[in-house]
Amino acid sequence: MSSKLRFFVSVRWIGIFLLVIASRWSHAEVLPEKWVGSYSYQHVMGHAVGEAAPAWAFNLTVTANGDCELTWQGYQKNDDILCKASGNTNGLTIYYTGSADGGAGGPAAPLFYRRNEKLMRLEVIKGSAKF
Repeated sequence: MSSKLRFFVSVRWIGIFLLVIASRWSHAEVLPEKWVGSYSYQHVMGHAVGEAAPAWAFNLTVTANGDCELTWQGYQKNDDILCKASGNTNGLTIYYTGSADGGAGGPAAPLFYRRNEKLMRLEVIKGSAKF
């Protein structure tokens, strides 16, 4: 194979690769409308002697373009986490993208959260949502 032909084939494959990558980045995933909105969950942990039991409130807000924010407030916790949602009509997966304050999510966050790491999954089971 001549060097000119090899160069042409290499450039062709590089061009195809770049075209695929560009099309993937330029196409914003639109979530099914059923997932767009806000979700809330509250958890109280056991009983405490002489004090209120530790409790947490989780609020997840998902937009049509897949951007989302997870607010986690309660006993020794106050985080606003930015996330990305991806899914179809059967399920929604939430991935960590950063902290709402622009930082890494607090001093301990790098120990717990990594960018693009899956945080949770919501699934439809027999017509109801499961968190």
